[in-house]
Amino acid sequence: MASNRHLGRIVALQSLYEYEFRNKAGDTTADIDGIVAKNIEPYAKALGDVNFVQDLARGVFDEK
Repeated sequence: MASNRHLGRIVALQSLYEYEFRNKAGDTTADIDGIVAKNIEPYAKALGDVNFVQDLARGVFDEK
């Protein structure tokens, strides 16, 4: 199955937004890796390369 990088970028961006929103709201349980895993789940088959999404979100998170 081919990788769907466009969808992967959407999932990564939504995950980063969710983390930021929860963190600013005072949610101390917000974990970027857990959020990404949760958001990948419904699209795992369509994404193909889930490592791309995880690496992208983690890379942006680490650089912020």
